[in-house]
Amino acid sequence: NVSRAVSAWDWRGIFDPMWSPGYPALVALARGVFPDTANGEWYAIVLLNWLILLRAYACWRCLIAKAIAFYKPSSADVLNRPAAIWITCCIFLSCTLCLDKVSPVCPDLLINTLFILATAQILALWMRPSLMRALGLGLLLGTGCWCKGVFLSFSFIFLATMSAAVFLRRISGRILAVTAVFFLLVCAPYIAAISWSYGQF
Repeated sequence: NVSRAVSAWDWRGIFDPMWSPGYPALVALARGVFPDTANGEWYAIVLLNWLILLRAYACWRCLIAKAIAFYKPSSADVLNRPAAIWITCCIFLSCTLCLDKVSPVCPDLLINTLFILATAQILALWMRPSLMRALGLGLLLGTGCWCKGVFLSFSFIFLATMSAAVFLRRISGRILAVTAVFFLLVCAPYIAAISWSYGQF
């Protein structure tokens, strides 16, 4: 319903308090490629979910590379060995396909992807702090909130982790401030829109 509301530019339907609009908007885009039938909608969702799965795997590889660089920089080339590629691929597929599925109309796979990418970004910030990485993390956390409400809780955990890094003098307070400001800039319009749709904050 939210995906159809996106196609019809029905703003009150888009900001349904029970379903975040991020994933339905992607479904609406994918539906535009296929015929406007039940089968066409199913093909669109399957294609979208497989693209998200491939992106999730790329983010998983990025996270492992960042973790190796963070904990043991001398072993950075390990990830490119065939055995490591197979092992990391099997771990990813086992976790993804046992804990979730690729077929359902559900944003969980997208949330997993954003969570993995945000974790990799946190490690990158701890290793090489920069305002651009901080900005990217803030945008990523805000985007996650548009995809599923639970990402708001995840975002506070990530921001608390960055606060610990500031306390340990691994990053500056300015890096944390940039992440928090851009997170709020992306998240606040969604909170305002859903409050307008629901009729209360």
